[in-house]
Formats: sequence, structure tokens, C-alpha cells
Amino acid sequence: MIELTPDQERRLRQPERQAMIDEAMAFLQSRLPSLYRQQTPQAHAETLGQGYDRATGFGMTRKDLIQKYMLYGLSAPALIDGETVARYFRESEQSPDLLAQDLLALIEMPPASATNQGDD
Repeated sequence: MIELTPDQERRLRQPERQAMIDEAMAFLQSRLPSLYRQQTPQAHAETLGQGYDRATGFGMTRKDLIQKYMLYGLSAPALIDGETVARYFRESEQSPDLLAQDLLALIEMPPASATNQGDD
């Protein structure tokens, strides 16, 4: 097996990275216009790129998980910059895709107070 330097790996991923940023930007613009208008397209693209780099750096391979991670990173910068998230991926024995799936499921879960409103 050939071992790539980090720079070689980054250059090989560049077309995939740009395609995923473009897809995320289109989704953001069409489905989340209020969030899209909060920053310039360049600022969003930069944050999405950082999210992609972080997700692939953690070892995520599933496109849908990387895409969600990138988009959630726009409104929750701690996903991209946070040490707690980095530790979560670094210290676990599970695969990065399973960890991401669990993390994103927790983020998507409604607060307990919202799920108990009909119980009164």
C-alpha cells in the first residue's frame, strides 16, 4: 500500500471537497435561506470547507454524514472548532462514521421538554 503525505491526500480530495461544498451551498440557499443570508457565500464556503476537512480528518467516510456535519457546523461552530468534539472522535474505539451518526442523532433529537408537552 502506498502511503500518502497529508498534502498529497488533501490534493487528491480537492475535487470531492469542492463538490461537497457546492452541494451544501445549494442546499443552504434553497432549503435554509434565512441561514444563507446571515453571511456571505464566501464565508459559508470557508466554514463548509473547514467542516469537510474536520470530518474527513476524523475519518468519516460516508458522504451523508460528512454533508450533515458540514451544514450543522454553520450554526454550531463547536462541532468544527471544539476540543470536546475532537476528543469524542479521538478517544473512542468505534468507527468515525458510527460516532458521527450518534453525534448527529443527538443534535437532531428534540429537547425533553418538547417531547413531554402532551403529557400534562
